[in-house]
Amino acid sequence: MADGSWPRFANPCITDDGVTMHFNENDMALKGHAGQLRLRGQLRRDGLRIVYSASGEGLEASAVASEAVEGTLRYDGALHPISDAIDLQGWHVYRGNNYVKTLPLGLPIPLATVLKQLIDPPQLQ
Repeated sequence: MADGSWPRFANPCITDDGVTMHFNENDMALKGHAGQLRLRGQLRRDGLRIVYSASGEGLEASAVASEAVEGTLRYDGALHPISDAIDLQGWHVYRGNNYVKTLPLGLPIPLATVLKQLIDPPQLQ
């Protein structure tokens, strides 16, 4: 999951808040180890926290090995306000999951301007 090689979980933070997602070995990019690993687990995003648990069995050094892990990944650091004057030139702009545009380089583009364009887009004439 951490390296983005799990197609359904390339970014666990995009999962809906409060929804438990179940996964197994079919969600992994096994790279030649198909049939050797059995994995079951779940993760749940609650705000800025992802709670996970997993258990697995597989072949390791010609012996059957099993492991269980569980934990919480938290983004609990103090979030600081972002100035509406911050320069966003060169940034990729999304609205929800939809790509809007890439901001040009060369002239400063304040966050306030970008937000205003997203809220009040110019009318087509």
